[in-house]
Amino acid sequence: MTYAFDIDGTLTPDPKRMGDMMSSLVRAGNRVIVLTGAIRGTEITRPERIAQLNSLGIHHDEHYDEIFISVGGDMVEVARGKGKVCREEKVDMVFEDNEDFIRFIRTMSPQTITMMVRA
Repeated sequence: MTYAFDIDGTLTPDPKRMGDMMSSLVRAGNRVIVLTGAIRGTEITRPERIAQLNSLGIHHDEHYDEIFISVGGDMVEVARGKGKVCREEKVDMVFEDNEDFIRFIRTMSPQTITMMVRA
């Protein structure tokens, strides 16, 4: 199975607990991706996102396989980008804290189970 995790508001409130879940999924043979988004012009670069994850104790190969960054001109474009990634990468379940993003993911990738994360 393929699982996706947002960073801000999803991993950041409790990185230890979320990281433990991610590493358990990886060890069980699942594909785990990090799926984050940003408004064009304000986005954090891929190396900065990887450094952010490392600072949270979440490391490539141990906790996740790939990182995808949806960049758009506004939040709607970012949400569409996340939905597109879920559809194209055949994500089975996504963990996300933004209700608007969840709505777009459900529309664009109906096979993806969405899990709302609350801090």
